[in-house]
Amino acid sequence: MTDQDNPYKWILDTCDIPALYTQDDKGKDAIVHVKLFTPYHNWTWLLLEYDPKQELAFGFAYDAGFPQGAELGYISLQELRTIPTKVCRDIFFEATTLESAKKRWCPNVLR
Repeated sequence: MTDQDNPYKWILDTCDIPALYTQDDKGKDAIVHVKLFTPYHNWTWLLLEYDPKQELAFGFAYDAGFPQGAELGYISLQELRTIPTKVCRDIFFEATTLESAKKRWCPNVLR
């Protein structure tokens, strides 16, 4: 796939996200830098760290239809491309702590 054929190539190009493993010791105070979501479904990804070479992020994945399945882990942008619906970046999202972002964007997560 060329960059021109890849609609996700640009999604994180202009974002200043720290490298993987740079927020390991911060826990709930880690900073979320990007929010991705599906406009026609209830999926949200809160990205904390990213490696552009591997197209691999670390963050919090949340499905409002199955909130008990929410988890912190690795998120492959290659896998997001396979979702049969559009994945968008929230361009109005402002960096905040993981704890604050979860309260605002993932309200039904079991704490």
